[in-house]
Amino acid sequence: MSKSKLGFQRQPYYLQDQWIEHVRWSDSYSMKIKLIDDQHMEILRFVNDLLNNKEETEADKHEYFKDVIGRTVLYIKNHFATEERIMLATRFPGYEDHKKAHNGFTLTVIKSAKDFEDGKRLVLTNFTNFLRNWVLAHIAVMDVLYIKHFKRFNICCTMSDTGLSTEDIVNAAFEQPGSDLHLCPVCRGLYYSQQSVEDLEKEWNTVAANH
Repeated sequence: MSKSKLGFQRQPYYLQDQWIEHVRWSDSYSMKIKLIDDQHMEILRFVNDLLNNKEETEADKHEYFKDVIGRTVLYIKNHFATEERIMLATRFPGYEDHKKAHNGFTLTVIKSAKDFEDGKRLVLTNFTNFLRNWVLAHIAVMDVLYIKHFKRFNICCTMSDTGLSTEDIVNAAFEQPGSDLHLCPVCRGLYYSQQSVEDLEKEWNTVAANH
């Protein structure tokens, strides 16, 4: 059985019969960047999977919660890194506050994982409600701020003839190995490159000197 992006170890409940979509995706949650929206939709499917949990025995609940912690950590690693790379590349002024919110969420998950490893009994519904409430509030309140900031940027002058959109630039930066998202110091437009930061600085210093 193939794994989802969040690494399901067994068939997720959303692929099974009698599955209820407790938390529905809404256009109001959309960041208008497919990469981010896909990650947000994935975590909402995960939350719905938790809400559809049907494990009955303590042994099954233990194994399931172990899987839940692993998938949550994977989400943190992938999604937070994606958002923070975009924020840093576009010099988002609210980066520190956003990073602080990410860190607070991470610490709560780490504490839950540690308590679980120490043998403490954790209530899955409590963790599920925490995850659902945090994700929805974070998208609605904090993520929308950096997306508004992101929308201010156009394509870099060096890529204006490619026909790419800003979303294409972001996707390419994350999908192509070794690439990253950058902000042009000349035109303040977005571009992606596989060059090192040091090489890019040298190149752009040369370009800037000629403007």
